[in-house]
Amino acid sequence: GPHTLAYRTTFGEAVYGTAFWYVNSLGLVEIACNQKSASDALDIHVADLFVWL
Repeated sequence: GPHTLAYRTTFGEAVYGTAFWYVNSLGLVEIACNQKSASDALDIHVADLFVWL
C-alpha cells in the first residue's frame, strides 16, 4: 500500500524503525530505515515499481 516518508538528513533524526528518505553523499535519493531493513518495513524489493508524488 501507499507510504508517506519523511525527509531526514541523518539516521539519528529518524525514530527507531521508521522509514525515511535522504540524499546520500553522491546526491542520490535513498530510502532507509533507522536500525531496521527499509525493504522489510515497507515491503519493497529490488525492481519493484513505486511512484514519487
